[in-house]
Amino acid sequence: MTDTTPFTVHPYAPPAQFSLPSHPPTTDSVSLAKPVPPLAWQAPASTPPYVLPFQLRSVSPRNSVRIDTTVAPYRYQDANALQTVIMVSGQVRIGQSFFLQARWGFDDNRVANGTRNRSGVLNPSIGGGIAVPIGHLFRFAASTAINLPLATGGGDGSDDDALLLQRQGMLARSAMDNNAFVVNDLGFPTGLSFAFVHRGVTAQVDGTVIASGRVKGTGNANDSARVNATSGLFVGYFLLPEISVGAELRYQYFLLPPAFVEQDPSARSNLTAGAGTRVDIELSGTSRMRPGLCLSMGLAGYVEQQSYRMVQFDVPISF
Repeated sequence: MTDTTPFTVHPYAPPAQFSLPSHPPTTDSVSLAKPVPPLAWQAPASTPPYVLPFQLRSVSPRNSVRIDTTVAPYRYQDANALQTVIMVSGQVRIGQSFFLQARWGFDDNRVANGTRNRSGVLNPSIGGGIAVPIGHLFRFAASTAINLPLATGGGDGSDDDALLLQRQGMLARSAMDNNAFVVNDLGFPTGLSFAFVHRGVTAQVDGTVIASGRVKGTGNANDSARVNATSGLFVGYFLLPEISVGAELRYQYFLLPPAFVEQDPSARSNLTAGAGTRVDIELSGTSRMRPGLCLSMGLAGYVEQQSYRMVQFDVPISF
């Protein structure tokens, strides 16, 4: 029997007229909602590969450790000599762009006649800086540090072999790290770097000013303070994703010279050129080792007069 009782609208229903469908719904009359297909995953744009310089500062803020060894044959008073400098440094990233740095080192000088042989340590340094990208093609870095006068040979200057050790070590490093070898001075190296990175090419310029003052030992009154400036140009290119080559030009100049420059004006500046290669080795998803070998020679100044030839073996590891 068909129910003829009128359909009663619930008192809380909307006032619109409600009517039952005359025919039950079928699968043909129901529009089945299809799920929206997920968007294809796209990898984020990768950072252009950066060719790490040899002696200029890095523009990367990553955590890293680095062992940098330089072996430099030269001529001393018509005799063959060999200077070795080993620098160990570390960098800790803080936040997105800031980092802290520390560095210390050792050096050794050997003269063929055996009369001036000496080994020792360098001035340690601690500092920090910032490294940031500027758009997609450029990177900027700035850093400052303090060098503590703890190197071998500090004090009254009576150890002539130690002073020769540090002077020759400074030249072996292309006179770019003078503050690490000035035994009685408290130094404050501060510098900027600007790099262009695109399609495997890196072009970078560097500038650093090193103000220092004597805090111990005796010496000429004109040596109580000095201001040294260093600059550099680096150009590198990735031949393969794992292999890069690069060339570097380094220049050092005393803005406020020490007393020995008055005695010998040719000691005021040094110019060095070098070229080398690096291998990019992936240690894990976030760690890389980039050992490099660079050959350099002095072009002007004491590095040229003493026939310096530098072989630098550099092992940086970032993570």
